[in-house]
Amino acid sequence: MKWKRARNEINGVVENNLSCDNKEVVKDKVIYFFKAKFERSFGPQVRLDNICFNSISGEDNDFLVGVVSKEKVKAAVWSCDSLKSPSPNDFNFNFIKFCWDCLKEDVLSVVNDLVSKGIWPRGQKLLLFV
Repeated sequence: MKWKRARNEINGVVENNLSCDNKEVVKDKVIYFFKAKFERSFGPQVRLDNICFNSISGEDNDFLVGVVSKEKVKAAVWSCDSLKSPSPNDFNFNFIKFCWDCLKEDVLSVVNDLVSKGIWPRGQKLLLFV
């Protein structure tokens, strides 16, 4: 524990190529340094009044946050490799394709819920059957 304290200790300062190890001078220099770093500046502030930012159109916004159609979800599922699965204990896409008529409403609901909320809760798995 002592080596951590010794490693973090400031033993001296150098100013104008002169070294000083007086504790009061070092203390004053450290305080002055950090005050200068965190002191509020009253100089010119950054203004963004005349800057034009790029923005997306309403149609593009609707595309990004709108409801996903059944056809798009089905096309995405069918474009995946049938033998891939997230982990050895989960269902692969071949199973989802085979049971599509039973699963399509649940899959569509999960996708639209993800699109509308923007997050997938950590630690949650998709439970298709109860």
